[in-house]
Amino acid sequence: MTPLKAIRQFCLRCTNGDRSEVRKCTGVMIGQGDENGICFFHPYRLGRGRPSVKTIRRSCLECMGENREFVRECWDPDCPVWPYRMGRNPRRAGQGNIDHIRKDMKGGSAGVFSPQKRRSGR
Repeated sequence: MTPLKAIRQFCLRCTNGDRSEVRKCTGVMIGQGDENGICFFHPYRLGRGRPSVKTIRRSCLECMGENREFVRECWDPDCPVWPYRMGRNPRRAGQGNIDHIRKDMKGGSAGVFSPQKRRSGR
């Protein structure tokens, strides 16, 4: 499940599966949510947009009283956003890590892209 689909499922769970309530949701959360008191998931509730897993992390931290250890040990694996609670996408594990490329480049220029100079007159 993608982070967007997980958020959509979370919103449906919040409204007891009532899609019309998800659509009508104003996102207002008294004393919770972002700096304006709006649910972190509100912009994505209809299954549109491209949420960051960091958004899910913020929501999980709020759910667990800002306690990182409680988030790590979360006891609700049935929560749709549970796999993303640490702010990482488990389906992308190992992707985007360029440290191994940097290590290879330290030894010399082998494998490094070098655009050729254009010849004049072309």
